[in-house]
Amino acid sequence: MKKTTKEAFADLANRYTRMSNEEKVKVRDALTAFTGVSRDAVRDWFANRHFPVGVPFIKLRHALIGLGYRIQTFEEMPEALRYMSTLVAHDVVKVKDTYSKIGYPTTDAFIRPLTEGVKAPVPLPERMRRIEALCGGYRKELEAAWSLETEHWKLNGETRYSKPAVSHASATGEETVGLLEVLSGAHALATVGIPLLEKLLSEETGVEGRREFRDAFGVEKLFRFSNLQYRFTKLLNAVRSEKAKELFEQEFSSIT
Repeated sequence: MKKTTKEAFADLANRYTRMSNEEKVKVRDALTAFTGVSRDAVRDWFANRHFPVGVPFIKLRHALIGLGYRIQTFEEMPEALRYMSTLVAHDVVKVKDTYSKIGYPTTDAFIRPLTEGVKAPVPLPERMRRIEALCGGYRKELEAAWSLETEHWKLNGETRYSKPAVSHASATGEETVGLLEVLSGAHALATVGIPLLEKLLSEETGVEGRREFRDAFGVEKLFRFSNLQYRFTKLLNAVRSEKAKELFEQEFSSIT
């Protein structure tokens, strides 16, 4: 096992120096196709003039895993981050379309936890829950990617690698992230509202107390609140992801 992606690549680069020119071209072409960078960039990697960062780094790491390397720093990452790294590497999840849904201000902030080293912070609990929820909607794609990586796709010009197709059902992951944004506000609302509602509906309040509440609150506002509550309940019932249901239970367990 290699400790880092850089060490694993150094081992591959050492093997690369002993390859024929034809083999070197096939290796560079395969890495170019997988990582999405230029042939010149890959050539610079092997010449030790430059090492990738950001998404190309993540893609290179998964290419090395596909070649049979075990990378300690990756295996020690939290499970949800390994899943997200896999989805990014295989182009199932696009960073530019995802970072804000997770709650990050920039793409760089989203990518940083998916890399390695002391500058790779673990996301805050709320962001981690959103990452888990999003990954939960891409189980088929993850399984396809893992299958390709564990079978060790070959850098020999006849690679069996093909990027996993994104199924329609995978939209559930994004729906779940959207739901979590709602739940963040709903949690605060419920924390304040539940004690008041319990008091309002108690026998102690009585009919007269509820009439005073209605008059003070206003019939129009009560109707609007009732309508929004109905629509919110429909949204919750529409969630198909089991992971989202689990997160929902976790979100509200402290107030029930």
